[in-house]
Amino acid sequence: SGDIDTKTIIIASGTRERKLNIPGEDTYASKGISYCAVCDGALFRGEKAIVIGGGNSAYEEADYMTRFATEVTLVLRRDVPRADQVNVDAVARNPKVNVIYNHTPTAFLGNEDHLTGVEFVHSKTGKKLVVEGRVCFPMVGLLPNTDFVGDLSIKNDEGFIVTAADMSTKLAGIYAAGDVRDTVLRQIVTAASDGSIAAQSIVKYLQSLDS
Repeated sequence: SGDIDTKTIIIASGTRERKLNIPGEDTYASKGISYCAVCDGALFRGEKAIVIGGGNSAYEEADYMTRFATEVTLVLRRDVPRADQVNVDAVARNPKVNVIYNHTPTAFLGNEDHLTGVEFVHSKTGKKLVVEGRVCFPMVGLLPNTDFVGDLSIKNDEGFIVTAADMSTKLAGIYAAGDVRDTVLRQIVTAASDGSIAAQSIVKYLQSLDS
């Protein structure tokens, strides 16, 4: 720990999953709550699965989980999906996915060992609904790890770092790369590309200081 003097820095602190902040979320973390069907889906082969969210990630997870789950319930808080039509169509064609609209999650349910379901409330009627499932994937977005940046005025309203094409911010010497950036695509390959561009930009920046 301690201060480090430097002329440049690359912020590559990534993101974290947005939490629902409802009862049971901490209790059943790693006991049925997961954020990656590719990583954990096979562990729940032959079980019922729940996916929460209306974007591309939620629809893709729901479709993917049908490889392992006996049935998948996709629950949206709104009455229309935000996902691209190609993903909506893929889920619509999949007989193992049941889509429920206008329901907000209110609690994760379970026993001492693992998750058993999720409680929802209808957004218009207030009627409660319990969906059974051994695993739940809350796919409700990502939060950037930028709290440490403070008020440097290099973030957008959502907290992501705003950069130019060379990964520089509006503050000289500060660069960003990867998922923490304000960008439309967040993948390993794009993060690696960002890092390479940022490094080359820093070399040019430091050379300009010496000239």
